[in-house]
Amino acid sequence: MAPPSRRECPFPSRRFPGLLLATVVLLRSSCSGKVCHYIPDPLHGEAILANGSYSFGNQLHFICNDGYYLIGKEILYCELKGSDAVWSGRPPICQKILCKPPPEINNGKHTLSDADVFEYLDAVTYTCDPAPGPDPFSLIGESTIYCRDNSVWSGDAPECKVVKCRFPVIENGKQITGFGKKFYYKATVIFECDEGFHIIGSDTIVCNSNSTWDPPVPKCVK
Repeated sequence: MAPPSRRECPFPSRRFPGLLLATVVLLRSSCSGKVCHYIPDPLHGEAILANGSYSFGNQLHFICNDGYYLIGKEILYCELKGSDAVWSGRPPICQKILCKPPPEINNGKHTLSDADVFEYLDAVTYTCDPAPGPDPFSLIGESTIYCRDNSVWSGDAPECKVVKCRFPVIENGKQITGFGKKFYYKATVIFECDEGFHIIGSDTIVCNSNSTWDPPVPKCVK
């Protein structure tokens, strides 16, 4: 490896903590006029000078617009190479955020199924197909997911399946809401006990995704 080139303007630097103030002033004054070349804003982004100038020792910060991510260094430094002021690296670029196609699901489909490219904040919505039997498919999970800024979907794909809970029976009590012959996913039932009895458990139950009541059917006891 070739030895590093001599810098004519080493200030600012942490290599000279013991320099006298007068020496530092002289070194700093010798660097005046050293300016790095202009770098334009990246396409779909912005370049921001730390103190509004391209002079030696300054920093240039890069950010991307929503929907894009930075490839390369976020900060460039105006440094000396020999007697010239140069940036510490190549300017970065802003690349569009893309997600892979969302998962397909059994017994269902999603919108934008013909698309090959999914950009930042693109959303797809899942629906279930008609069931072949007497009981419908229920959609378990979030129906809509969207492409996030880290190029992944906001959640897992939902599931379409038949969810059916058994008829809830409570002794010494009765249903006061949720009447029906069949109880599918998220069906809710509320109970109350007969006079002289008190409830053990929750008075409200919900048909869960595994076809069981959550919490379990309560009991009415004296």
